[in-house]
Amino acid sequence: MKLSMWILADWLEDYKPHLEIQNGKREIGSVKLFTSHTVPLPDTVYVGKMKDFFQNEDNKVLCTHKNDLIILPTDDLEEVLNQILEAFSFYRDWDSAMLAALSSDCMIDDFVRISEHILKEPFFILDSGQRLFGKSSLYKDDEVDEQWQQLSEKGSADLPYLIRLNQRYPTIHSQKCVYRLETDLFPHSCYCQNFFLNEQWIGICNLLEFHGPLSPGLVDIFTLFCSYIQQWFDSHSQQQSSLLLHTMLREMLSGEAEHTDEVTYLFEVMDWKLSEPKCFLLLRCSSTDYNIHNHLCQTLSKNFDFLYAFTYHNSICILCSLSRHSLQQCTQKLVPWLSRSNYYGCCSAVFTDFSGLSDCFRQTEIISENCGKEPGCFYHYQDFSLSYGFSVMQKSVSADVIHPVVNELRQYDGKHHTELGKTLFAYLANERSPSAAARALQIHRSTLVYRLKRLEELLKYNLDDLDTRIHILISYRFLDHSFSQDAEKC
Repeated sequence: MKLSMWILADWLEDYKPHLEIQNGKREIGSVKLFTSHTVPLPDTVYVGKMKDFFQNEDNKVLCTHKNDLIILPTDDLEEVLNQILEAFSFYRDWDSAMLAALSSDCMIDDFVRISEHILKEPFFILDSGQRLFGKSSLYKDDEVDEQWQQLSEKGSADLPYLIRLNQRYPTIHSQKCVYRLETDLFPHSCYCQNFFLNEQWIGICNLLEFHGPLSPGLVDIFTLFCSYIQQWFDSHSQQQSSLLLHTMLREMLSGEAEHTDEVTYLFEVMDWKLSEPKCFLLLRCSSTDYNIHNHLCQTLSKNFDFLYAFTYHNSICILCSLSRHSLQQCTQKLVPWLSRSNYYGCCSAVFTDFSGLSDCFRQTEIISENCGKEPGCFYHYQDFSLSYGFSVMQKSVSADVIHPVVNELRQYDGKHHTELGKTLFAYLANERSPSAAARALQIHRSTLVYRLKRLEELLKYNLDDLDTRIHILISYRFLDHSFSQDAEKC
């Protein structure tokens, strides 16, 4: 492993060193005595007397790496050299222990136990649901305030607190290097490091500044510690069936791959039957994105055994088993959680086979685009099935399905600046009632009668024929879905 001049400065702090460190990178792998014939190596720190380096200087001990200096008010060169050798030995022992833990079947708590005497300050690790994954024994309940106690006792901070935190700092979980966070939402400022797998945020480690500001050397050690934790996540990624299942489900939703057999098998392992009815639920935040998707996702999974939840595209996706509860009963159980978290839900049609999962996802997306987005409310597919149908048509059906009269009127209206096309739609949409159509168009009934007479002169189609009327209505819905919805609401 490589050390930095900052780490060595902390090790030599009893000497009260004077520091002139500009570079300070972790790139030092050995120590040597300085002589007049020394050719400096980039990975070596050199120890000597000040007078060995500069003319007219005294016997103080100097440690140098590149242009960085640590000046010690002592002339005991041998003692300083031994101290630095001891530092290398100490941190290499730690490195060996961490690598041994990585190569074995150790868990996060083992890494915490091995490292807490190195980091010296309280620290904790959260998973992607912002739940406690591991904490040091220095994290004393009687030494921290209410939020830290909540985290320690219940495994997670309370939801309103997480919402405030993520609302104020919406991008903190995207940062890929160690950063310092100081906020009135925390009892102590802290240094943080995020963890990622395949560019997806999977957790975070926080080191508290409990006894005052952290030295740059301790921040370097914290960075090293987090690199081991990241390696642990990397090495365990393929062993975690939930992560594998999440990946396959996301690929199915995106249409990138089809994993029906594999997904069916993994759910059968969890005692889900292929023949049992299921529903796909999409949960979305009705206002600002608070970045609590993972937290709410894991909370729901922990509290309800009839669902399987995962995150996808800034939403929470839920596969809901309807073998023991009806869809209405399931959604009723979820409503309080959605209300508190400012989420609303969209329910697909009921299905059995996972091969139709991408269609169910598309159904809920269409619902989300057209529903009221009220927190705590669930919106169901049967109320938006026509919107879904037209969405599918717009993607897969060519323009030649439009009834000729619709195109004729569009051209006529464009040339003569009339609204006969809009009039025809309102007339058919209101069951050919002149009074209702006039109200929908907000025109006088006599004006409508005049337009209908003009339409009769222009059209060569029989509006008494049911198929013709349906074809014309579908054409308008297909061409301009938003216009037709507005007219219907009138």
